Amino acid sequence: MTRLPDQVDAPMTPRQLATLRTLSAAWSRVPQGELQTTGYQINLLAGEYACEGDCINYFDERMGTYQFPIIIRAADGPGTATLLGGLNIANVR
Repeated sequence: MTRLPDQVDAPMTPRQLATLRTLSAAWSRVPQGELQTTGYQINLLAGEYACEGDCINYFDERMGTYQFPIIIRAADGPGTATLLGGLNIANVR
């Protein structure tokens, strides 16, 4: 699952075409409760992500484990994706 920047000027690569457009959409695909069979990694493409418009910044009720973690990361390396406005996270491990 990958979050795309809200505005993309360049043509999209095949990798980008197979992605979700919002962090909320990716988060909604992680099952609620404690993960018991697989972990999830949400990859953010490089860019800044403003929390406005249809952005839902409240994320809750997902519980990863050491064996099956939930990871949100910048796909292109540290410092390449910036979440502006912060996130409201509750009951998440």
